[in-house]
Amino acid sequence: MNTWRARAVIFDMDGVLVDSEPVHLEVACKTLTSIERDDPAALTREFVGHPVHDMLQTLVRRYGLPGTVESYETRYHEHLLSRLAHPLPPRDGAVWLIEEIRRRSCRVGLASSAKLAWIVAMLRATGLEGRFDVIVSIDMVDRPKPAPDVYLRAASTLGIAPAECVAVEDSPVGIEAAHAAGLTALGLATGYIDSKALVNAAQVLASLRDFPLDHLAPAVDAR
Repeated sequence: MNTWRARAVIFDMDGVLVDSEPVHLEVACKTLTSIERDDPAALTREFVGHPVHDMLQTLVRRYGLPGTVESYETRYHEHLLSRLAHPLPPRDGAVWLIEEIRRRSCRVGLASSAKLAWIVAMLRATGLEGRFDVIVSIDMVDRPKPAPDVYLRAASTLGIAPAECVAVEDSPVGIEAAHAAGLTALGLATGYIDSKALVNAAQVLASLRDFPLDHLAPAVDAR
């Protein structure tokens, strides 16, 4: 039986607030043409929840590609920002859930292993910009998920104890990061990985609209 209560909800971005895996796969294929012969679903399962730098480093080594990982990351950055200059729909229920959380006088945060420039572009493309009390990116911490850094910084900036925050994640890596920071973690089933892989989540949601709003408590110093 779930007994957790939360005064803040901290969302992962990619996969949770937006179905961005197809976008990242498209950009990866433009950046590393060698991966086009691979199974897209297998690639998505392998790297969901991991920083793009780690993905590129793995693939550059796997295919013995010339050049540095940093050069490929620069190309990836350019391709992604170009793609995100066009509108992208947020995941179903994202806007509704954020509004419901705020209606209950709770805080809303975002903690991602993506670069801040990518987060800003993604939120603008989906119309979600301006809806978060705090945004923490990989640029702001020493270690990416599964380390707890992004969640610890988000909770600290919100001024709410990690034990009073709940994270929404779509990958085992993200759930591990949330747990390591002391947050309750909810898993969102997206179809990109087996939902059984989210077994360590307090609850697995089939949709953002299934978020258990009755577990929210108003933030003491809510603005």
